[in-house]
Amino acid sequence: MCSSHVKLRGLVRKNLAGHQSRNRKTAQMFTICLAFIIFTGSMFSLQTKSIIDNVKVFVGADIIVFAPTLTEELDEASMSTYLEQEVQNTKQGNGILIDYTFVTFAMGIIPEVNFARISNLPRFPEVRNQVFGIQSNYMNVADVGYYVVTEVAGKNVPQTRNGRPDAISLMFTDAGNARLPEEEQFSSIRVPPSIASGSSTNISSPVVRSNEEAYVDYIDIVVSEALRDFCSVTTSTPINLKVSQSNPTTQASNEKNYLAKSRGLVSKVPGFFFFKL
Repeated sequence: MCSSHVKLRGLVRKNLAGHQSRNRKTAQMFTICLAFIIFTGSMFSLQTKSIIDNVKVFVGADIIVFAPTLTEELDEASMSTYLEQEVQNTKQGNGILIDYTFVTFAMGIIPEVNFARISNLPRFPEVRNQVFGIQSNYMNVADVGYYVVTEVAGKNVPQTRNGRPDAISLMFTDAGNARLPEEEQFSSIRVPPSIASGSSTNISSPVVRSNEEAYVDYIDIVVSEALRDFCSVTTSTPINLKVSQSNPTTQASNEKNYLAKSRGLVSKVPGFFFFKL
């Protein structure tokens, strides 16, 4: 205590001793209230950051333009001409556009497509998936900070701006060159001879394809890490992509199975609202 109040020392000590239990409760209440304020502030800060991050993941880039419906799609040809000119202006120091890219509608919203399913080659289990078409420079445009790749298969794998393997670009730079362990072991796939002739006239039956197309031709894809355990798919296993289509007028339908090979498994891609922890 200050020298001017030193005479009150005894009175203060006696007061504290006489109200010891009450002071203890007051201190406990003060501590609890202070801890609650700190905890609440931390939670608000965490929720704010989480909302911002989720929006960035969903949006995927600084600026996005949506086509409202299939009948009002973006004029890609005209937009590409204009945007390419803006990219060139940026390279000359007179613009702000670094790059641009286009993404298709999900295959499932096309009226003629009933569904698209992905599975391992035995086709069990199958899971319905949204299938998109993207361009090779997608990761040059997207926010790479929210891109998480867990597995990549290929040689001379391109890198993103932050040094991560670019599985999307790999689908284009190494298209058609994916080799499964079985293909490496036996040098090539032996295509069996055809045991059927002609083609199916029943529109409701699977589409008949040549054995060469069924066994050798394949589609390069990138799939979610969530499918690894559920469908037993990796970059070293063949994948079956089943597409069911129908005629909205006649309701006639058919299915077609495509051989696919995954060039990478990803747990998070900016612009696509899915993730795997």
